[in-house]
Order: sequence, then C-alpha cells, then structure tokens
Amino acid sequence: MVSYIQYIDVLLKLLIGIAYAILVMKVSGKANLAPMAPLDQIQNYILGGIIGGVLYNPAITTLQFVVVMTIWAILSISLNLLRKHNIFVKRLIDGDIINVIKDGKITRKGVEKARLPIADLYLKLRLQGIQDIAHITSGQIEQNGSLVITTHESDTKYPMLLVVDKVIYKDNLERTGKDTSWVNEFIKEQGYASLDDIAAIEYFEGEYRIIEWNA
Repeated sequence: MVSYIQYIDVLLKLLIGIAYAILVMKVSGKANLAPMAPLDQIQNYILGGIIGGVLYNPAITTLQFVVVMTIWAILSISLNLLRKHNIFVKRLIDGDIINVIKDGKITRKGVEKARLPIADLYLKLRLQGIQDIAHITSGQIEQNGSLVITTHESDTKYPMLLVVDKVIYKDNLERTGKDTSWVNEFIKEQGYASLDDIAAIEYFEGEYRIIEWNA
C-alpha cells in the first residue's frame, strides 16, 4: 500500500511540474521549451533540476513543490516579459550579436568576444556546407550561439536584416552605409514612434522596408 501511495505522489508532482511548464510557455508566448536564448537554457536547467530532485526525494511535500514551482514560474515569466519590453534588459541577459567574419576575413575581436576557437568556427562552417571562407560576406554569432552566414550569392536572393525585434544588426547597417542613429530617424520618417512599433527592418534590392506587426 505504501508503494502505491509513493507512486501516486510522484505522478501528482510530475503533473504539477508539466502544468507549470505549460503555464510559463503560454504566458511567455513560447511555442515550446527549445532554447532560443541563454536565459531559456538556464530556465530549462533549473526546471529539470527542480522536478528531478523532487521526484526522487519523497521527503519534499507536494505543497513545498508547488511553492518552489510558483517561485520559478514568477521569476521566469518576469524575466521573459522584461526581455520583451526593455531593450537594455534584453541586451544584458541575451548579449549582442557578434560579427566573427566580414568580407572573407575572420574578425579577431569578434571571435575573442565570442570565445570561439578558430577550429570550432571552421567546424561550424563545414557543418553548413561552406568550404571557402572567401565567399562569406558576413558571419554572425546569434544570441543563442548559432552561426548565421551570408554569402555573395545569398546577398542577391534574401533580404538583409537590419533590425529584428528591437535588436540592431550594426554590421549589416554598416554594409548599407548606415548607422544606429539612422534607424531612429528612418522609423520616425515612416510614421512610427519607436522600435517597439515594428517587427523588423530589411534591406533588399537597394530598398529599406519596415516589417509591421500583424494586429
């Protein structure tokens, strides 16, 4: 009888953990728990540690587990909301996009800032099927650690991203002859108050265009 009660207790705690995870995803506007930024990875580690530790420790009551999960949920939701609505908090938590390759050359300051060994950089390039670094016009380490490559060929096929979700791609701006001060002037000329009012700014075939939010 005791063993059945223990199994029921574990099942109840597991269901509570799943419910809290779904709650945080829904409130934060995330489709899943896949990490898209460093904070997402940290939250996942903490969530796994909490649930795993509680399931294997019968001394922790269900009430104590609910309290801990509530604290985790409040912190996670608060930080995610701050990241969305405060650009300074977003940069502090997620960091900036780092340029590691520019016009076929490796950027020393970029790889040092990203703490990316050259051998690892070449490995990332090979995994994307790129053999000749001379064909690359821009290589950037995104906030989630992935390497995004732009080549001479892709320059003519795809828009160049200048601003995405209030994050300014400074190197891409420089390639078009603009700087960060131009961004604010441009959005005001188009009738927008701030970066909060737009989703992105692209440059394609010699034209700058704003991508709006769909209400």
